[in-house]
Amino acid sequence: MGEEDENLVEKLEIVPDSVKPAPEAKPETAPETKYATKQVINVKQSEPVISTEEIKVSMDRQYLTYVEHVLAGLPVCDMYKRVPNTPVGVIDGQLKVEQAAQLRREQGRFAAQGKYFGLPGKVQVSLEALTITGETKQRPRVLNQEMQPMNTTYSDDFP
Repeated sequence: MGEEDENLVEKLEIVPDSVKPAPEAKPETAPETKYATKQVINVKQSEPVISTEEIKVSMDRQYLTYVEHVLAGLPVCDMYKRVPNTPVGVIDGQLKVEQAAQLRREQGRFAAQGKYFGLPGKVQVSLEALTITGETKQRPRVLNQEMQPMNTTYSDDFP
């Protein structure tokens, strides 16, 4: 790794919908979407050293962690890998820990890809409680038909 590589940092900037053109009309019931512009900046030069990458961050999923996005098969920026068990909205400052915890309690579960649990198709898994620092207290657990946690097996490629 050269000296230039050590000076690279990621910068995430939230840009309102009105700034970015929409590729297609949004249905009236669609959740609000903001665009996040990710740039890699050379700290010494303070200018982008690679092209800007645009990613959509849906505001209705801000209570999910990086791991939960991956389990659900939802798009998520790799920058969240650094703190994979903290909701992305908490990392971005869009949600306080208490707000994310409340949203997680209200939702209670989400649909995940069964392959991460050694099961076929989609499965319902728990949204676990958060610590006071915003990390999940434990891994998501598979829920049975009564929405009760079951003994859960995790695959080798579990994120």
